[in-house]
Amino acid sequence: MRSFIAPIHKAASSDFGVMALEALALHLEAMREDGAANPPPASLKEFMATRTNRDGVAIVVDAPPASSKSVRVNITLADEMLANIDRHATANGLTRSGFLARAAQRELAL
Repeated sequence: MRSFIAPIHKAASSDFGVMALEALALHLEAMREDGAANPPPASLKEFMATRTNRDGVAIVVDAPPASSKSVRVNITLADEMLANIDRHATANGLTRSGFLARAAQRELAL
């Protein structure tokens, strides 16, 4: 199992909640869907070399095992809903597939 170091930063206007495993799993899955290779975990020395990482609390997150093969699906949505999904996904650095997978995982409590 691969372990990644993740920074936790508390925004002044938010509660201090952590969903690091979910965030890492979604990020790695989105990279796979986009055809990008998953990066190797950084060492603590490499991680701390980035100034913004030193401003937070470092935690270790075990990467989940790679999920099964992604499958292309065809769904029907109202055009306005699809536009809203795309805007939200783009604003949050996600692909449409990544956003929909994340929403499904939350709804299914996976």
